Amino acid sequence: MTSEDQLKPIFVQELRNALAHLYDPGNLRQSLLVKLFNLEKEMDAASALRNNLAKAIDANRPKADVPKDANIWRLYYILYYRFIEQSSQNEVADDLALSIRQLRRQEKVALELLANYLWASKQLANHPQLISILQPQESKTELTRKTPSLSQELDWLVKQSPVEHVFLDEVLRDILTILEPVFKEQNIQTHLYLQDLLPAIDVKPAALRQALISLLTMAAYACRGSPLQIRAEALKHGFDQIVVSGKRATPYPAVEQLHSRDLEVAIRLFQVCQGTLEIEENDQAGSIYRALITLPNREKILILILDDNEDTLGLIKRYLSNTRYQFIGTTKSEQFLRMCEEESPDLVILDVMLPGIDGWEVLGRIREHPKMSGVPIVVSTILPQEQLALTLGATSFINKPFSQKALLSLLDRQVGLEARRPR
Repeated sequence: MTSEDQLKPIFVQELRNALAHLYDPGNLRQSLLVKLFNLEKEMDAASALRNNLAKAIDANRPKADVPKDANIWRLYYILYYRFIEQSSQNEVADDLALSIRQLRRQEKVALELLANYLWASKQLANHPQLISILQPQESKTELTRKTPSLSQELDWLVKQSPVEHVFLDEVLRDILTILEPVFKEQNIQTHLYLQDLLPAIDVKPAALRQALISLLTMAAYACRGSPLQIRAEALKHGFDQIVVSGKRATPYPAVEQLHSRDLEVAIRLFQVCQGTLEIEENDQAGSIYRALITLPNREKILILILDDNEDTLGLIKRYLSNTRYQFIGTTKSEQFLRMCEEESPDLVILDVMLPGIDGWEVLGRIREHPKMSGVPIVVSTILPQEQLALTLGATSFINKPFSQKALLSLLDRQVGLEARRPR
């Protein structure tokens, strides 16, 4: 039987992985901690796990009478800033006046401290399925070390391939030249339509090129014998869009099945480029084949923030620095409403607990303003009022406190959805 000493390191590794992806619902839902903490029946297992981990970190906050220079405070700050705030090791090391090597040692101690707390508070030693849940993961880890998964290969590409300044029209022309033999084999004529002066994009060129090659190859097989149109244009909210369309040939299930993995790879590669790929599902002969790609370009996206806390505004400004989002913020509701009119923001973020005109009233006024009717509105508050915010007209909601990763992910989704709406 596997001893506790053998299972504990696996638990610590699962804990580290969950904390590192604390704001990634897909990753959290796959975590073994969901089963260990008996969260499978929760309506949102990812949120439930996130809340469990956040509460565990908060439970390890030292009492007020503990001297601030005690090491237990340092361990708590490491857990909070590294995982709740999702700050990098360099940022936390600078804040705590530690070297990277010292921080890594202290982070290991902090994680073990948190793991011991969870192990005891969740009574995992008595968990009836502890061995069956954790033991298979051990052998799976060994197998993964031998055979890199698609995710591991893409992670390697993300780390090794530099981001470069490229022009989409040049990339498309180059890819079409490369694929000429494929188009000739499938009796495909291609027609490329490019908007003048397309904004440049900052991407990993290797990922973008392979994604386009995979997609256009699949399109050639799907539409063999028919013309294929490729259109590229700039949309508002800082996106370039590519539309690939044609008429489907006679259904050819073997080809569709053969290229199913190519589609998965293409989707993941466009995600590496901070973009998206959508393909219409209809595979009947004579139907329209249509693939829609969106990629962020270098144009700045104006974000207007209303929050009565200067520290929160400063934090958001720091989160948005060196991104495609341009920060404008204020603590005054009246000034915010004037700025909505004067600045024409692409997206607004509203706090609701404000003196004078509160955020709910501001939300109503924005939604009634013709000039702001299509602007995404994100309500940001410490209160659990997501459903109320959406009912009153917000397009999204984020609970405080939030990390930089969570904020940028939300903004990407909001401006991405807006960019794909028919104009």
